[in-house]
Amino acid sequence: MTVTVANRLIQGPGGLSDQGRLALAFIDGGMEWLQWAVNDPAARYTVADESALLAAVQLGLHDTPVTLLPHLGLMLSPVKLLTLNLADLTTLAKAEGGDTSSTVAALLPKIYADQHLATQADLAAGLANLTELGVGDAAVFQAMSFQDHLAVADLLRLPDLPAAGSPVLQKEAAAFGVTQARSPSAFVDFYKTYLYMTARSGAPSATEDQRLASANLAVTTLQPLLFGALDCPKVDGLVGPTVVAAAVKDWLMMGKQVGFARLSQGVLQIVQHTTYTQETGEDARRLVAAYLIGSQGLLASATPTTGVMGQDGASSTLAVSTADQQAELHLGPAGDVTMSGFSRKPAQAMATPVSLTEPA
Repeated sequence: MTVTVANRLIQGPGGLSDQGRLALAFIDGGMEWLQWAVNDPAARYTVADESALLAAVQLGLHDTPVTLLPHLGLMLSPVKLLTLNLADLTTLAKAEGGDTSSTVAALLPKIYADQHLATQADLAAGLANLTELGVGDAAVFQAMSFQDHLAVADLLRLPDLPAAGSPVLQKEAAAFGVTQARSPSAFVDFYKTYLYMTARSGAPSATEDQRLASANLAVTTLQPLLFGALDCPKVDGLVGPTVVAAAVKDWLMMGKQVGFARLSQGVLQIVQHTTYTQETGEDARRLVAAYLIGSQGLLASATPTTGVMGQDGASSTLAVSTADQQAELHLGPAGDVTMSGFSRKPAQAMATPVSLTEPA
């Protein structure tokens, strides 16, 4: 009848940290399991830390890594809950317990925003948005994962693009996305690519055919140039920034480059963060090469120091920056470390998103 966490014998909820105890209470049956485990003569459980304990209890009891907070309409990993500070976690506990006071209600939106959490209402709004765009019944959305739902919901929080505010252009972008995409995540990439290309080329003076031709040209030109930018280092599951940084440095020292999670993401990054308009041939090749060389140079010279865990508790985003450049690394559930963004910092961007010395 032993439960050992980080080499400490746990004899009840009081043996856990305040955050660990609150997070365990969010798991349906979690507290009851712990009480059983410390009292059952045959029970023997040893885990590395409280994160491992929460993940194991959630998966063991419910065969899913995410727990449901039904009152809040929120589904997330209890490991993610453990990353919240005690005050925010207490607020969530009060709200889930039925506290409808104005104080608690006022705090929830900030917690959701700070922690990048999407509720059931957010996910439903994302699906409703697909319907409004005229693509809700597209075949690409027939088997969506939790991550897919989060990505689709995030379309409602696009950057401040002139083209993103037009319902007409949004529907054009959605139609383009379902034509190009073979997965929901790729749809999101192509949707954004269309809007960035439209904003870059000047939507008011272009026809729909011209906008579509411009977006198609970007995809057909850039995708073949990015086939060699899809490899990436791997780590053992969800690890901290220092482990990710070491894996990236070792990878780069072997002469390899940290690539994109998928081809469509690479196209989006080039369109979003470079001066690409409608370049083809050698001009496009040089532009792509400059972007990749610049991004790898940043990753080689700077180290990620902080990370934001995803709602799934199995992924995270890590920021890397210097005085004038910034990048994001994404650590996926399978341990893949990919580059999800590289650009000059806003104050440095000016009229040129990325201006780097092109390779010879």
